[in-house]
Amino acid sequence: PTPHPRPPPPPVVLAPPRMLRRSPLRLLAGLPPLAPRRLARPLWTPPTAGGQEGRPGPVGEDELRALRQEYADELAAVLAREKQRADRRGTLVGKVLSISGAQSILVSVPRWRYSSKYLVRHKLTSKIMVHDPNEVANPGDLVRIKQSRPYSKRKRHILQDLVMKLNRI
Repeated sequence: PTPHPRPPPPPVVLAPPRMLRRSPLRLLAGLPPLAPRRLARPLWTPPTAGGQEGRPGPVGEDELRALRQEYADELAAVLAREKQRADRRGTLVGKVLSISGAQSILVSVPRWRYSSKYLVRHKLTSKIMVHDPNEVANPGDLVRIKQSRPYSKRKRHILQDLVMKLNRI
């Protein structure tokens, strides 16, 4: 008896590295992926004998549209996270000590320093002059401040928002 012929090996398909394979900018721009590498399994195999279908072939228009939408959503989420991170950078939370002049407040910002020698935490406070353009803060309010351009000799921060207003009777 003659042995059955072996099926031909599957074709070698090149795919981009993980980072560039899911690059939403390249996909949205309609550019081909970069830096190919070998996949462990082929993306497509020819149909086998007997009319059976192989793995799916090229991506259709609907699937491509869905992929582009998925990548656009992913890109929007990444950009939103980066914006939140950038907004948090340079912000401090402190208590308004006094109103010092027009559009100026004095804010006390606490921070903790650990003493490795005495194994104790010390609370240190910094008094920061802050620009309050709308004059909404009052003494005792908890405010969020952000680094900004110099407004005067000592003012290098601007009031971002009120975190908690002091209840007054």
